[in-house]
Amino acid sequence: MARIKFRLWVEGKLTVEEEHVEPEGDTGDFAKGLFLKHLAPVIDKLYLVEVENLDEPDVNERFLRVGTDKAGMRRPIEVNPSRFSPSEN
Repeated sequence: MARIKFRLWVEGKLTVEEEHVEPEGDTGDFAKGLFLKHLAPVIDKLYLVEVENLDEPDVNERFLRVGTDKAGMRRPIEVNPSRFSPSEN
């Protein structure tokens, strides 16, 4: 069970900040649900999602940032979006 903070910036503005407790034994479905719920309306805009594991003491492992707005990311890595198309999931 992990405590997480979910943040979403859309076009540079913080639009969502929620704190959650991930269910015991979760395999990623909980986080995936947060992504789908909040990203659907803004997927065509510049966005940045940050998931912070509040229980992780190592700051280098504490944050996961993904999105199309690289301004708030640290050392962004370019990926091919077609690898993550909904038809494959």
